[in-house]
Amino acid sequence: MKKKPSNHLIALLDYDPFTGKISSSKCKCSSVQDKNGYVSVSWLGVTYPAHRLAFLIAEMPLDDLVVHHKNRKPWDNRFRNLIAMTRENHKYIHIQLKAAEKHLYSLRNATDAGRDVSKPIALAETRRRIFFARLREEFARIRYADLLNGTHTQLGWGPL
Repeated sequence: MKKKPSNHLIALLDYDPFTGKISSSKCKCSSVQDKNGYVSVSWLGVTYPAHRLAFLIAEMPLDDLVVHHKNRKPWDNRFRNLIAMTRENHKYIHIQLKAAEKHLYSLRNATDAGRDVSKPIALAETRRRIFFARLREEFARIRYADLLNGTHTQLGWGPL
């Protein structure tokens, strides 16, 4: 389990929700980006994920929730790009996205092999757009307060 940042650290950090940048003029901390693109803040030898710090700085406790990057760019920590959700919902989203990308990849490889798969690719792209539209609707519907008190609903639209 990762170490939870102290309230003292949270008080020392400044977060710009429009740019997603976390900085501090009050302490010696540094931002680093890992090989997967996630930005972290290091302080006193401990590294904290910036997307989680953003919620804590905004005084929104995460408890057992995870933070998802809506646009799937892990370096984009603007507040409008982050959403807290249950681990189960987060896993479901990534399973669906992986399946859609795998299907599109196989269709594109079939095109490279000389088969005409323009209609299946168009259908797969349409399904992918529908999935993202559903996801945006769900993000708009999920309220942070509902997540904290456990009255949210699980995602579950079935396969695309």
